[in-house]
Amino acid sequence: MSGEPLIKVGDVLRLRAEDWAFGNGPVAIRVSHLRHGHDIPHVTMIAVMGTFVSGPRAG
Repeated sequence: MSGEPLIKVGDVLRLRAEDWAFGNGPVAIRVSHLRHGHDIPHVTMIAVMGTFVSGPRAG
């Protein structure tokens, strides 16, 4: 495992509908803030805030 973080501010995430809360279709978001979970070993969920790049904006 590298020392690189899994997700960084500025990354673009491409998510399937089932990968995001209340997802109603695939989306791409640019990460603006890591809320929690990114710094916990063996975490199963990471909460991020971001700006929609593409996809539905409801959810």
